Amino acid sequence: MSAEPEVVFSWLQQLPQDTQVVYEAGPTGYPLARYLRDRGVNCIIAAPSKLLRAPGDHIKNDQRDALGLARMLSLGEVTAVRIPTVEQEALRDLSRTRLQTQQTLAQSKQQLNALLLRHGNRYPDGTKWTSKHLAWLHCQHFDQPGTEFSYQSDVEMVETLGGHLARIDQHIIQVSAGCEYAGVISALMCYRGIQVSTGFGLAVEIGDWTRFTGSSIGSYLGLVPSGGGAGIRAKRATPVPLLLEAGSSVAVFGTGAVGMAGMLAAKAAGATTIIMVDIVPERLDFAKELGATHTVNSREVDPVEAIKEITGGGVNYALDTTGVPPVFSQMTKSLATRGHGALVGAAKLGTEAPFDIGTLLLSGINVSMVIEGDAVPKEFIPRLISLHAQGRFPFDKLIKKYKFEDINQAFADSADGSTLKPVIVF
Repeated sequence: MSAEPEVVFSWLQQLPQDTQVVYEAGPTGYPLARYLRDRGVNCIIAAPSKLLRAPGDHIKNDQRDALGLARMLSLGEVTAVRIPTVEQEALRDLSRTRLQTQQTLAQSKQQLNALLLRHGNRYPDGTKWTSKHLAWLHCQHFDQPGTEFSYQSDVEMVETLGGHLARIDQHIIQVSAGCEYAGVISALMCYRGIQVSTGFGLAVEIGDWTRFTGSSIGSYLGLVPSGGGAGIRAKRATPVPLLLEAGSSVAVFGTGAVGMAGMLAAKAAGATTIIMVDIVPERLDFAKELGATHTVNSREVDPVEAIKEITGGGVNYALDTTGVPPVFSQMTKSLATRGHGALVGAAKLGTEAPFDIGTLLLSGINVSMVIEGDAVPKEFIPRLISLHAQGRFPFDKLIKKYKFEDINQAFADSADGSTLKPVIVF
């Protein structure tokens, strides 16, 4: 039988009116389910990953699959996927077009970098994919015609995809302002590091947020922390240094609320050298008051050289709370042999940071990306409360309370840096 909606509906009319219909999510998509539902047929789409299968059952054909689905449906064992409207699916198509373009652009950049490295051409000025870097790329040429053609093709591909991605982003900005998810997107953008494109992607992919709880949405987004007990993941990010060894050295890049919390945690863990790096003198002075042993103004001196001078070679642990590529690079360079570095600062999708892979490898340095602390809240929060009760984690010094009617002042104080973490009290 044809899979055309009209043909399927005509066949279903021969069956009892209370007949239920189910099919697996896949190439058929949502049009069939929408068509049947519009005509009063109870149709659901089954999530393939949730279907029960016998361990040794590897035989798969349409008849066996249909019988299996029918049995599970009759037992109430089918997990249905959410069926979006036509408009919602169009928004999701746009989001996935952006993701595919971004991934293709990243692969093209990697391919271009690999070609240059194979021929010994290295960009000398640090941060790549700036206008200066692109001008440098156009100045590179090769003697062999085949290599020259390949190189020029790679450069053209990167520039074309970059322009295409920019056009997609502009279209997303226009669409998001008037779509049904506009309010959700605006709310998501209140979080640091979430721009329109990221908020748009989250909003359209999740759709109905009421489907999830605080404990289930992480697994849907792929943000469930691994259970690995080794390396920096075990320290569970900010305040990661709670599990640092006593007597170790720590450098924290950024003196916002996250950086200050990391510094307090390092002090609680017994770190004897705590170096805070920032460009705001007032923040650095405050860090000194809270327990930092050293401060470095990266606007005045090279932070990497300053840290190595203070420690005699580099720190055991380093934390980047900014998400800024040049700062991330400085964080990796400040680590001593077998040091651990962690990035906890949010950066928008597509952000790339340069670092010397060879040096990290030869020095035995580990660098990890940390999301939401990689912590188990029901275990971690009681520990923080206990440390606060002992006076070893005075996080209350990082916050300032505002009445609800002063919320605009709270935003202003947070923006100009006079308040690290404003808290609205109702």
